[in-house]
Amino acid sequence: MMLQCAAGPSAKPKAASTLNCGQNQISIEEDPANVNMQVAKGCSKTDVMIFDARQNGWSSLRERAAFDLSCSSDLAVMVMDRRTFGVAGCNKKATYVLSSSAGLVMNVVQDVPAASAPSEAK
Repeated sequence: MMLQCAAGPSAKPKAASTLNCGQNQISIEEDPANVNMQVAKGCSKTDVMIFDARQNGWSSLRERAAFDLSCSSDLAVMVMDRRTFGVAGCNKKATYVLSSSAGLVMNVVQDVPAASAPSEAK
């Protein structure tokens, strides 16, 4: 996935779907240094949206992590810095790094005891 050209359509419809929230409840934080990445927040949840120019659409870190972690329960998504994101759920946590040539790449995954798994702020 190349992440070079300016993003196309709004990430709000995709974010509303992944956050299970109305579009009017979604706020989008854009990074001027990377127009192909947006952080969506709504209904006490966070998602990282990446624009894929080849598919002319947005992909979701939350959906990717649900697949990678085999976790269909609610996931906590944390922005660690401009290129690093954490996801926790189902007694696992993973770190993803944003690559300009490959999109979101899982860097680390580990099992964690239920009591130490982070949760998103309510």
